Amino acid sequence: MVFAFAIVEKKNHNAVHGLFNSLSSAQSHLQDVIPIYVRKGYFDDKSLKPNDFKIRKRSLQAKKCQKGGRKSKSPRTRQTRK
Repeated sequence: MVFAFAIVEKKNHNAVHGLFNSLSSAQSHLQDVIPIYVRKGYFDDKSLKPNDFKIRKRSLQAKKCQKGGRKSKSPRTRQTRK
């Protein structure tokens, strides 16, 4: 499954808080769930506010890594004993 969108912190794009297949599901989570999580203090950083998050479209490279990792450019050859 390929996740095309991520909810990240605006100040730290490496802090991913959710992965989503569609923009609509990401928007729904951002509007409905994130404010509740912030209010209940679920995040380690208690200074976060609901408007500190944004939806980011994931890069093609991130999708490739998620599918099965990086493919080697040269095939490994089996070494034989002499």
